[in-house]
Amino acid sequence: MNSERHPSNEPSAFGAAWTAGGLVVALRNGISELYHWHFLDCVGRCDQGLAQQTLLYGWAWLLAVVELMVGLPAAPLTTTMDFSPDRNSTSVTGIAALDNADAALYAMVTVFGPSCYNSSSALSMPVPVTLSLPKVGVFAAGAGGAASLVVEQWHQSSSNAVYDRIWRDLSGRGLLKRSSDPYTYRIKDMASEQGMQFVSEHFDEYSGMLLDSMRPTAFDGEVVANGTHVTLSWQDSCPAVRVLRVRPT
Repeated sequence: MNSERHPSNEPSAFGAAWTAGGLVVALRNGISELYHWHFLDCVGRCDQGLAQQTLLYGWAWLLAVVELMVGLPAAPLTTTMDFSPDRNSTSVTGIAALDNADAALYAMVTVFGPSCYNSSSALSMPVPVTLSLPKVGVFAAGAGGAASLVVEQWHQSSSNAVYDRIWRDLSGRGLLKRSSDPYTYRIKDMASEQGMQFVSEHFDEYSGMLLDSMRPTAFDGEVVANGTHVTLSWQDSCPAVRVLRVRPT
């Protein structure tokens, strides 16, 4: 239940960053498995429970991407910006996992604040993030610098998340179900009847955005490496989550 007193499964970047934080808490407390349901949102007409047009919620996007880390030895990252009971605080937390078989080091890092709903929030300011990963396992013998590594990322923020984009498109055209509601919902709970039609007509664009976001891209931050550690630096504004993959060339 949000501050508008409406239930939402938080399908936007806010929900993805929040879910990522939940994964960190679960791992810290020895929880190794989680069960989620209703990953897909139906756009337009649904026949016998099978949607003609479906989109992954933002947090479902995250779970699909971190499937790369399932079954790997993993540990929570230590952080100087941990969770806080203060709703106006921003946390930076994450998980690292090592895949010796595929010669890859993964890290999931989330920048989250309970009162930072999207990039328009007053608390959404760039947060510098520095991640230092030890060279272990398949990386232990490598003394090469950054040029000896390939760093890729999957990234979601309110700037590129599909549901944030849909909300902006609907709001800008007066097609929200509740014009003053700043929050995201399932399509049928967020869009007016005309808005539902608009989303259906532009489904290929939104689906394309989603598919693009599930393909790894080159890391857009700075990489420094020596014989013992790989250090990655970047900036993110809450809410945001990124999954990083580091591999030797």
